[in-house]
Parts: sequence; structure tokens; C-alpha cells
Amino acid sequence: MPSFCSRVSISLKMSNNSLISTALELDGHQVSPQNFRLPTLGPILLSLARKLHEGCGFFLLRGLDPCEFSTADNVLIFLGIASHIGNLRGRQNKNRHMLTHVTDVISPVPRSKRHGINSTVEIESHTEVISDILALQTIRKAATGGTTTISPLWSIYNDLAKRRPDVIRLLSEPLWPLQNPYTPPNICRPLLFHTNGKVILSFDPGSLRRLETETVPGVPPLCDSQLEAIEVLLSTAAQYRYPVTAQPGDMLFINNFSHMHSRSAYVDEGCQRRHLIRLWLHNQELGWQLPGHLRPSWEKVFANDDNMPEKYPVEPVPIYKAPRITMGSGSTHLIEDDSDD
Repeated sequence: MPSFCSRVSISLKMSNNSLISTALELDGHQVSPQNFRLPTLGPILLSLARKLHEGCGFFLLRGLDPCEFSTADNVLIFLGIASHIGNLRGRQNKNRHMLTHVTDVISPVPRSKRHGINSTVEIESHTEVISDILALQTIRKAATGGTTTISPLWSIYNDLAKRRPDVIRLLSEPLWPLQNPYTPPNICRPLLFHTNGKVILSFDPGSLRRLETETVPGVPPLCDSQLEAIEVLLSTAAQYRYPVTAQPGDMLFINNFSHMHSRSAYVDEGCQRRHLIRLWLHNQELGWQLPGHLRPSWEKVFANDDNMPEKYPVEPVPIYKAPRITMGSGSTHLIEDDSDD
């Protein structure tokens, strides 16, 4: 594996492009590579999708000015481009919202009781526990802060293999409480997987740390060595952070199985209010083989087994309710919370 993950960026020229007229004709659930055709850009996106799965593991697309389009058209353009990277979109909550707005919502709910994605606080290095690809489009930047950083797992793994092989062994043991609502809480699984020649991480430190202060029926408390392993993993990830300086309109795609990501705290001022749109994606041709422990929850996100219609809210929810589970990034528990109704 390479020791450093470089950024790949290309320019998106949208003016006088048939992409715009195509976007205006589609509803969100209709967007796919087959009907959102990109004759020139499509082959480039396919090459980047391969690099996402087989190469450096993340890239940034730049060139779209969100101020040139309506809010709804920006969403459709993002969906259309993203469909060429991952042709399946995952649900973000139990109501089958297929995208999430990452922003400091205006709400009487204290920030301390919100998910990290709906506040201005720092979010530690983590992965989206139930997605192959994380896609983020920047709509607006904060006045200060809010930088996304990416840490490649291979650099972290190789470092730990030299310094702390005991941590790798512990992370690979099925001793960690499952961090999603689709399996009974007394089920434990590994955080680190070795599958088909790939190393995969599924890790949200906030969700695990809450077990220090909360008693969950059927879930054993974390032992001292587990708590230490969390801190060692986080401190190692911090040594390999790659900051991504995003501009409005930028689209960031991350191989979520092979990279951790984090966000610095930020401050909004006036119209400078940080706002991103998040998608969870899967590429049916290029996607990695899933570990058995992850498949049940993954299928709940990517399979439409309840026949609910897909929803694509173009604005953040008007009323934000306090989630039942507030620890963590918000990547693991949005599906079970009523806060996204």
C-alpha cells in the first residue's frame, strides 16, 4: 500500500452543458448513471471511481459554483455526478431520506445534545459505520474553521503494526458493541476486519465512549485495554491527517472503508454558515467484499426492503428534535432517531 494518499482534483465546466437541462428534468429518485448521462465527464468519473476503490482512496471535484443554480438543482447535479461514482445510494434515516444536511441547525436544542454533524464542535476521526463511500458537497463555508481531514488506514495500520500490534489484535477481536440499531445491542463484533486482502475499519469513538458513562442492557462495559486502544487509534490517525481545503461547490468522495475522517470546530458569522450535503454510496461493480459482521446493517441502508419511497430534502429539517443518542459523529445513529422526521 502507498504510504501517502494524494488528492485528485479536476475542473468541472458547467456553463452551456447539457448536464443542467438534464438535471432539471429529473426527480431525485430517478437520478442514475443511465439517465444522467455525462458523455465527456462520465469516463473521467469512472476512472476516479476505480482510484477510489483501488488507488489513493479519495478525490475532490472542483468547478461547480452553487450560486449559479437553485438549491434543488445543486442537489440534482450532486446526485447525478455521484451516481457515476456509486450507483446505489444509502438511506440516511428510518424515513428513507437519501441525503443529510451537515450544518449547525437553528434550534433551541443545546449543541451538547445534538449529533456532531448538527453542531459546530470538533468531530474526532471516525468512519461512517455503514457506508462504502462517503460523498460530501460543500454548499457554504464557515467564517472560520470547519476543515475536513482524512487519514488513510494503511498508514495507521502500518504504524500500529510496528509500534502496537496488540492494538491491532484487540481491534480485530469480536469484543466491541455493535454501533447501529439493526442488531440486538448484546451483539459484539470487531472494529477492524481483514477481508479478501483488504483492511476495513468501522469505528465511531463517541458511540463507544458513551459506554463509559451509560449502562446499556446486555452490553458489557469497555475494559481499560479497549479504552486505551481507542485513544491509541485516534492519536495515530492524527499523525496522518491530510487537510482538505474545500470551496463552495466542491464534491469530496472518500473510500469510507479505508479512510478515517474528522472535522475541526468552526464558527459561523452572518451568511458564512457552513453547510454540506452528505450521501452514502455503493458501487456495485467496484465495491469491496463486506465482512459478515457488517452485512446485516449495510443491507438495511442500501436495500429497499420496506418499499418506502425515497426522499430528497433540499433544505435542512425545519424542526430539529433532540436525538435519543447524542454521543458520536451522527454517522451511526441517525437512522434510529426521531430527530430526522
